[in-house]
Amino acid sequence: MSRWLKRALAPMRVATTNVIAVLDSENVVGRSDLVGQVVSITEWWQLRAAFELAGRRRPAYLPHLLLHVSGALASQPLPWDIEQDATTVVVHLPGGPSVRAALAELGGEEADRAIAAVETSRGNAAVAVLRSVTGIGGSGALLTLDEQLRVVAMLATRVHRGALTNLARSVITESVLAALLSVPSDTGALQARWDAFARGEESAWAAAFEAARLELGQLFATGLLRPIVSTAALPGWATIGVRSITDEERARELLGNPPVPWPPVNAAGWCAAAVWWGSVRSLTAGAPDELRESAWQCWDELDGYFLPWLRAYFSSVVSSAARWPSTVNHVAPYLARRLRDGDAKRLLLVVLDGLGHTQWQFLKSRLSLRVVTDGSTFAMLPTYTTVSRQAIFAGALPVTFGDSLWTTHRERGKWEAFWAEQGVADVAYHRLIGRLPYDVLEFGESRVVGVVLNAVDDLMHGSELLGDAQLLANVAVWASHGYLDSLVRNATLHGFETWITADHGNLECRPAGSRSEGLGIDAAGKRLLRYPNRTLRDASATDGIVWDGIPGLPLTAEPLRFAPGRLAYTNNALSISHGGLSLDEVIVPLARVEA
Repeated sequence: MSRWLKRALAPMRVATTNVIAVLDSENVVGRSDLVGQVVSITEWWQLRAAFELAGRRRPAYLPHLLLHVSGALASQPLPWDIEQDATTVVVHLPGGPSVRAALAELGGEEADRAIAAVETSRGNAAVAVLRSVTGIGGSGALLTLDEQLRVVAMLATRVHRGALTNLARSVITESVLAALLSVPSDTGALQARWDAFARGEESAWAAAFEAARLELGQLFATGLLRPIVSTAALPGWATIGVRSITDEERARELLGNPPVPWPPVNAAGWCAAAVWWGSVRSLTAGAPDELRESAWQCWDELDGYFLPWLRAYFSSVVSSAARWPSTVNHVAPYLARRLRDGDAKRLLLVVLDGLGHTQWQFLKSRLSLRVVTDGSTFAMLPTYTTVSRQAIFAGALPVTFGDSLWTTHRERGKWEAFWAEQGVADVAYHRLIGRLPYDVLEFGESRVVGVVLNAVDDLMHGSELLGDAQLLANVAVWASHGYLDSLVRNATLHGFETWITADHGNLECRPAGSRSEGLGIDAAGKRLLRYPNRTLRDASATDGIVWDGIPGLPLTAEPLRFAPGRLAYTNNALSISHGGLSLDEVIVPLARVEA
């Protein structure tokens, strides 16, 4: 029982008659508030019957007969005989009808504060109730814009708000806010005002939003208002109404804005397309099926353009004299020129085996590295480790190492030989998994260091359950262990300029079925078949792409067959592999990074 109600019922406790009539027109008295033989009465005949049966000439030894008269009957005069025999206690809330209805909804301390506010108010009683209930304070007879916002925000998130809402409608003058008092709350107009403010536009609501920031937080927390994506400079309190763009939203935005021109017409355009598609593929790895299907349909179109272009122009890409490395075999000569020209004093080249643009776009946001230069280059064909990675460390086309085309055992020697020709003797080569940050690489006195990290490639070939989603999740875990951050940080401390590239990318593939014919490169080479001679290859019934005379390969290289589209020569329902001719496999990152 509230303190006010105790005061209102005080005459009942000192009554000298055996019959007490409690007149409760607002129904604010509960059964537990009453003591004695209580009869609840809402109709005239109930009142007469109760009094005649138990009240008239009631013996003194019996407890009080307490007639609890509620509703409309409590506003009418009692019958003369009952009025003469009974002590009458009137429980009547202060204020007009709408104020009393609102007060009747309240209870406990909240009711006491609101009733006291009405009793002491010299102005608008409705405003006094709302100020008390919502705690906005003040004594003005009218509510300012920010006070109106605070009131409606608290009422909109209140569980029981019927009569209070009706009361608020009489004093909320701003139509944008009045809409929140409807059932259900209509927040459309207020959402539009917030969106404009959060985008950094001039807004007459800015001061009101700041003053009501706590109550706004409740509107966002309960979902009545939705945070929006914004890059505007906003005060700290406003961040509750701003969110980062989701992966799904970014993916849809990218799919709606493909590279121009479409399809690309030159190597630079295809490099831009590879970055664009890498972002899309990364963002849709865990997306709804509908969005993933839409993305891969876009890939089908892109791949349909890329393969003819690659066959027509790869020879010109390989022979390009551009300063930026057009293909991976030009990376070492490019770095040698930087050393020779004094742009770098020491060089670290990190080859992340199997890293495509999909993983690179994902990985950058999870590393503490600063990307100084972010670009792309073309892998060697076929996109296989022994061919393309060896070309990186040899600084030459595969045609120059036909005798070791299908092995990586000579990489160290070719790396050292290349730098010896540049007059650099202090050269190191390391092949590591790149597992933990405390696997510290000792640079010693080396001016040039080449490092192969197999982590991504190892994770890639193990992602045969969930494909891209599985690979990216594993890459995130690998990145969180800090090996790459630690390696680059250590290199920066030792005065190295660090470059990251890859020997090939990868593709999420569907099964084409395993093949027993031909000589598979190894269990990991699911996109490529190598045959002893053309006769056997041409007699094969296996579907695939035939390309003889691939620019850069020795003429003595065995005949090859590439898996078409997104297929891989495996029975696995899903796999991530390489060796083929897709945009994903052919164009790889080349970036300069520092701690």
